[in-house]
Amino acid sequence: MTNIFFLLFGGLQGILLSMLCWRKQKGLAGLFFTSFLLLATLQIFLKVIGKTWLMDHLRGLYKISYELPFLFGPILYLFFYTYYHPKKKWRNSWLLHFMPFVFFALIRSWNIYYFHYHPEVNSWRTLVLAFHPVVGWKMWLHMSLQWISLWYYGLAAANILKSRPDRPHWHSPLIWIVLLVESLIIIVLKLMTLYYGHYADPRWLFLSLTLLIYWLSYQVLASSPLQLALPRVTPKYEKSGLHPSQIDGILQQLKDYMRKQKPFLNPELSIDQIAKALELPKHHLSQAINSGLKQNFSEFLNTYRISEAKTLLQDSKQNHLTIAAIAFEAGFKSLSHFNSTFKKVVQTPPSTFRKNRQAKIVPDLSDKKPQ
Repeated sequence: MTNIFFLLFGGLQGILLSMLCWRKQKGLAGLFFTSFLLLATLQIFLKVIGKTWLMDHLRGLYKISYELPFLFGPILYLFFYTYYHPKKKWRNSWLLHFMPFVFFALIRSWNIYYFHYHPEVNSWRTLVLAFHPVVGWKMWLHMSLQWISLWYYGLAAANILKSRPDRPHWHSPLIWIVLLVESLIIIVLKLMTLYYGHYADPRWLFLSLTLLIYWLSYQVLASSPLQLALPRVTPKYEKSGLHPSQIDGILQQLKDYMRKQKPFLNPELSIDQIAKALELPKHHLSQAINSGLKQNFSEFLNTYRISEAKTLLQDSKQNHLTIAAIAFEAGFKSLSHFNSTFKKVVQTPPSTFRKNRQAKIVPDLSDKKPQ
């Protein structure tokens, strides 16, 4: 009775959390996250209700529930994919991810229909189930396919996180917790099928789903991963929903991109181009630069361009280049803009800087490169 009590409260918590998430987070990521919660809630409720009642009134739903593990992997993967690619739109090809569930659900539906309208074969079916070893082998094969599907999509989701330093801290643990919990559930479902009535009811292991839902509730409410409680960074970005840890992650991703790809050498570079290359919303990137570096986008680019220009001016092998040529090489659009920006940052004109640095007369007062 205690197990049923905790399972019931876990199911109710899942419904409340899914409603809250759907209200606060629209879009595909919100859809898939809500679907994930409702799926876990459905699994819980199907174990709260007595099996006898379900077999008498909702036999089809109860039988098909054994195929629900085929849905967890694809939904989890699509949640992370759409979370980190917010501009992606729905693709009909995504329906292919759910075909294993549809295939096996149809088989179970046909099985229910056939034996309902052909009761005369029930005795033969019972004999086969009791003595034919291939049936048991098929059931374990079915379990293996559920495992393969679950772990394939789980590892694919984990692979998405590898290149996302801006990820919330709870994303990675969520993947491994779901893999472990649902792997356990798959085993429990098979044990309930093979040994029902012979051993203690293993449905208490579904309490792991209840713990998962409560853990997710804490993460959602505590760290606002789905913009459930907007952090107050500055009034300008009050509705952006970026957590300080996410800002740090975006800045690290941005600095790595600037250092390795050197896009600032393009004088026509825009924040839209960088946001597209990093697959980040433009307003998130803008907030990270403004709030994290205390610079606007133009000042941020000039930091890298001035650093590049200083490198060229100090190199005696580049003496054949004029100041104007160095300005354009560093990504500036005009010589006048380069001269004024360089003098403002370095506190000396570029021609004087070149002469003094190559002669090692005067140290650069602002001699530091972008991190």
